[in-house]
Amino acid sequence: MKLGKKAVTVLSFTIGACVFVSTALADMALGTGYDLLKRSVKNTSAQMENGLDNYTIEALITMQDNGQTLVQASHIQKVDNELHATESISQESGSESGSHYSYSDPTVRVWKDGSEDTYYVTELPGNDRGDMNHFTDPFSEEGAQEIEKIIDALVGNLKDDVQVEERTDGGRNYSGTLSEAQVPALVNAVSSFGIKMMINEQNRMEDDMKLPEMENDVFVKKVSGTAIENKEGLLESLTGEVVLSGKDKAGKQHDLALNVVLKLTDIGSTKVAKPDLTGENVEN
Repeated sequence: MKLGKKAVTVLSFTIGACVFVSTALADMALGTGYDLLKRSVKNTSAQMENGLDNYTIEALITMQDNGQTLVQASHIQKVDNELHATESISQESGSESGSHYSYSDPTVRVWKDGSEDTYYVTELPGNDRGDMNHFTDPFSEEGAQEIEKIIDALVGNLKDDVQVEERTDGGRNYSGTLSEAQVPALVNAVSSFGIKMMINEQNRMEDDMKLPEMENDVFVKKVSGTAIENKEGLLESLTGEVVLSGKDKAGKQHDLALNVVLKLTDIGSTKVAKPDLTGENVEN
């Protein structure tokens, strides 16, 4: 999967935000609710790597400054674990729009930028045609348990402000909201430092999308999210919003909002097909 520069920036920022949203919501439930949601996250992650034959991931990420959209990125990825094949389409809108297409299996890689009319194709030699995982379960990585303990400790004192609803079909709905007063001081301190570093690096490397340079009084203003778990214990959707507040050098107040929507769809019915490049411009 290859994304444009803005999408890479937003997605890298989203990784930390998603971890914070999911763990914070999980711990807000405490006790049973915490265990249920974290178990569902782990089960879904493990099944996506090795368990589900095929599935589709949909993501929509939007970043706004004081209500004005800076960038919006969407991504659809189809995965077939049996064929070890994946197909993805990414689109970006904002100061610089673009789209990207890619396909891969153990024999070939195909890539096309929306601004070009050429498909770039790489045929893989026989000794490179091993089994490939297009998703790696982060909870199985080395050091994952230690990181999980640190996150648990950071958000361990949050109260049970999340609602856990048992559905009649055997699934569960989770929802919750954290205000700035409920975010632990340590989390806010770490977030403030990380936010400043991320913004400075982003603005240094890229000219087409400038994030507000928040210098003072940076804090997590709001965290909210929902999650839907099906009867098989898989998370079918996860939505989250993180609002960061701070002042720039001129003293202007900024509310930087990140909205994330993730969906796991077409489980068992996703079809991944190698593109027919007959008549297309192809560069090997």
